[in-house]
Amino acid sequence: MSNVDAVRVAGRLSIAYMMAIASEVLRTFPLDFLDLLLVTTIANSNLLHLTPRETKKGRRSSLAQRDAERVGISRNAVSRALNVPLETVRRRIAALIEKKILLEQADGLVFSPDNPLGLGNNRELGAFNIEMLRLLFRNLKAHGIDLG
Repeated sequence: MSNVDAVRVAGRLSIAYMMAIASEVLRTFPLDFLDLLLVTTIANSNLLHLTPRETKKGRRSSLAQRDAERVGISRNAVSRALNVPLETVRRRIAALIEKKILLEQADGLVFSPDNPLGLGNNRELGAFNIEMLRLLFRNLKAHGIDLG
């Protein structure tokens, strides 16, 4: 398989993975697609500064420790990242804050992993995500695409 073909296959399979996850979230939670994009963008941004770190005892940081280290993002940055008008972002984020899915802190917006809807740290969705990742990796391998 040529490099161009491998890129096309990897892209197609990656999009299929993302759509499967998005579909499952939309089926499971009372969100629409734009809210899902907003929440995902903010949640990912909150943890971008973190890398797996060793603690003094030689263990990696726990999820609770990582959640406590979330860095906020501005509405302007969210608007730019998604190419969605700022006023739309403001309005949607206000509704997500009211639902306690997002929180406002001094440095910007953060995702609340213990929100009332159960988004984030959701066991069933996590298991589905792992299964979809396994399928993605199997399919990539079946097409001869090396991940190493």
